[in-house]
Amino acid sequence: MLRSRFLLCAIILVVIFCAEAFCGDARGYSLAGGDFSVSFSPKNLATSYFCRQPYLQLDYSRLFVGIMNYNVAGVDAVYPVSKNSALAFLGTFSSSRILREYLLSLGITFGTRIFDRFYTIFAGSATYSGLIYDKGEFHNFDPNDPLFGGKSSVADYGFDIAMLALYRWFGFGVVVYNVKKPNLSLVGDEAGKLERTYRAGFSVMPTRVLNLFFAMDRGERFSVSFDAGCEYFFMNRLYLRAGAEANKKGLVTVGAGCGIPVRTMRFDYALLIPSQKELLQTGTTSHHFSISYTIPPKPAYPDLAVESFALNYHHLEQGETLRYSALIKNVGENSSGAFDITVNFKLDDSTITRKFNLKDGLEFGESRRIDGALFLDKAGQYLAQLIVDSENRIREKSEVNNSVVDSFLVSPQIHGDLKLTHTTLNVEELTYLVEEQPIIPIVFFNAGEDRVPERYQQMLRIVASRAIANPSVKLVLLGYIDTLTDPQSWETERLHLKRARAVKELLLSMGIPSNRVEVKESGYLPTSSRAGKRFEILSKEDRARVSDENRRVEIKVEPIEPFQTIKLTGKQIIPPDKVRLLKRLMSENPDLILIVKGYGNERNPYETLARLDSVRNVFIGADSSFESRVALFLNYAENETIYITISPDAIIYHPVQTRFSEPVGISKDAEINEISISAFSGFPIDTYRVEIIDDKGELVKNLVAGNGTPPKSVRWDWYDESGNIVTPDRRYICRLYLKDSRGFSKVVHSDTISVQVLKREIKREHLIIVEFNFDEILPLSDYLESRVYFMAKDIVDRVRRNPLRREIEIVGHTDVIGEDARNKVLSEERALKEGNYIRILMTYLNSLKSADEFFRWLSQSQVKWDLRGLGSSEPFVVRSSRAGVISERLVGDDNLPEGRSINRRVVLQLKEIIKDIKK
Repeated sequence: MLRSRFLLCAIILVVIFCAEAFCGDARGYSLAGGDFSVSFSPKNLATSYFCRQPYLQLDYSRLFVGIMNYNVAGVDAVYPVSKNSALAFLGTFSSSRILREYLLSLGITFGTRIFDRFYTIFAGSATYSGLIYDKGEFHNFDPNDPLFGGKSSVADYGFDIAMLALYRWFGFGVVVYNVKKPNLSLVGDEAGKLERTYRAGFSVMPTRVLNLFFAMDRGERFSVSFDAGCEYFFMNRLYLRAGAEANKKGLVTVGAGCGIPVRTMRFDYALLIPSQKELLQTGTTSHHFSISYTIPPKPAYPDLAVESFALNYHHLEQGETLRYSALIKNVGENSSGAFDITVNFKLDDSTITRKFNLKDGLEFGESRRIDGALFLDKAGQYLAQLIVDSENRIREKSEVNNSVVDSFLVSPQIHGDLKLTHTTLNVEELTYLVEEQPIIPIVFFNAGEDRVPERYQQMLRIVASRAIANPSVKLVLLGYIDTLTDPQSWETERLHLKRARAVKELLLSMGIPSNRVEVKESGYLPTSSRAGKRFEILSKEDRARVSDENRRVEIKVEPIEPFQTIKLTGKQIIPPDKVRLLKRLMSENPDLILIVKGYGNERNPYETLARLDSVRNVFIGADSSFESRVALFLNYAENETIYITISPDAIIYHPVQTRFSEPVGISKDAEINEISISAFSGFPIDTYRVEIIDDKGELVKNLVAGNGTPPKSVRWDWYDESGNIVTPDRRYICRLYLKDSRGFSKVVHSDTISVQVLKREIKREHLIIVEFNFDEILPLSDYLESRVYFMAKDIVDRVRRNPLRREIEIVGHTDVIGEDARNKVLSEERALKEGNYIRILMTYLNSLKSADEFFRWLSQSQVKWDLRGLGSSEPFVVRSSRAGVISERLVGDDNLPEGRSINRRVVLQLKEIIKDIKK
């Protein structure tokens, strides 16, 4: 009985703490706890009061007065460790004339919520129990009696477990007593072990004031007993209980009890009456008394805390506005009433105060944000203090978190000004030039050598920097030899691999990780000729040139993990998951290009292009950032098929572009622009910088920079950092940057500067369309061919936007190897192939249907069209400008193998006449 009450006491207390949804208040749910206690132990109806706070209970029972003179006293204490666990201690002492019993028990419970309003609780307790016989009360006691074995007391350990399940107003529990059986035999006989008993019961609470319960005991020796009872809470003042116990022998005990709560204490009494006639005639009854004390909970107070206080005080200047915000939260256990928030800003002896009033207060757990602003009319070191409930209206759990302090510095204003002698540059004539220099990703070697010549350093640096910026690709190096000019022992010396490894070492020294540069050692023929077969080359000079091109290392670019090619037939579209994968890959690798390559009917290529364009548009979708990185590539076959693939070849083939302008007739009075500078501050100026920027915020020219006070003036000659004169398609500003000794800065801008062309303005572009294999009209890479789409689209867009006079020339070239007549024909074939391809693309992009319509559109749009082949007569020359001086550099040098490779090209030359005012 006592162990049962202990276990359920601890279990119910845990439920009270972790299942508040079952109760309206602590007392209301304590009844449910009481029910379970009674249902498991109806013999002491005076011990069924529990609450959610730690408590101490004392109880006393007087059993069968007049027969055994049996008394039971006990102490019971429960302490909640957390919201779902508790510790409990139980101590009982029973005495009669000849026998005294005691039980000490320490238990722990743990409860958890399975789902809404369904809880399970598990409990275990370790017990220590014993018996003490008073030998003096025995009549004619024999100390040699074998039942006592010379002892008068015995004690042993035991263990009990329990489980309880609660759902809404229904509960079910199971207890196993004496899982480890204590042996209370004085002589250690096995028969002295206490019986393991299984007890199950349930309780129903149909209303808040009525509880019904039932329980059943079953022991190992098949002893069975049943308990039943109910409890009623009368007018919130009196607990009334009734219960009964019956066993299979027909013994029945009935009882009734009551309890009176008085603040944090409770007094209980119960009377148990046996139903047997013989016992009733003797007047034997059992009286039970109990008094319990519940430690009252701490009062629930609000607790107003400053969660954050943010000031935007980065580089504040006098005359600016400080913006601040704060987050206030009630972290207490009760709601607050109205309270105020005060923000004080102290500077020297003066204080600026801002007040906020929260009239509705805050519920517990609720937070509120406040925002404010302060105009800073004075400079200095400010102290900002935020105080919640500054008038102490609210009694709180804690006030240490009611305030927060921060500081910030307001710098005296830094003043600066810029004045220009000229805001406009007048130029008689101006020609813009856009030049592209191709990249040949090949390193050529001297005969028998594996040393990388110095002239390839720049090309390798460009390739290395691009490869580093694209983490999903690697460079693959293939080394080759020439069978005539390299040593015959090349194979044993592995000269081709030595050359590839020398290039790898250079690339690694430029910052590429070693796992992203691979030397290919097999799977190709290292004696392959790059510039045709020798027996087809007639001249001795050409045979030597072929040998020069054979001694090489070719640089290829491949994905680290193979890129998947998507094949579409019919009306298939790109699967959305593939679109996301490809876009993620392109976002991580800025030089990857998506090529939508289609094979269709040569007689009507526009249908195929429309299909390719629809696939392109599906891929781009609403994300215009991929617009310039998805190209169409048209080819011809009987069956229409579309392949979507990512090309990394831009890393090794994309040309280097330079832009500059060539002015004629700059006005003499504006050749030098004098810029006056004035600057002062309340603190010493530490650093300064004067620069020219354009209307996109990009740097054009650094004029002067240094420490201390800036100079009173600086001169600008209208040229940018590259030595090119600024152009009229942009607007420009002179910018002054100042920073004082305390770290505060100021930026000042001048009036807008512009360039005005008076008579003639022309733009010329020389764009590399394709680089070809030797003696072929096949491009070195699909990427190079895919660039034609972007060129065609750009020209069509320009014509639509601005109807200027334009000239388009598509010019084919070759290197010097071979006969002049053959080279002239080959260059024309190359120009015709690329010209026809551009024409087809521009026809489609203009929604035209035929070549005739295309040429009519050219005429109406004032666009001249010309295709030419020049053979090897014009090696590739790159022009550049420095300080207004235009210079030319021979890049396509036919005496060098890389120069000859560059000369195998088709160039698009575009001339736009922006302004042409004739005298």
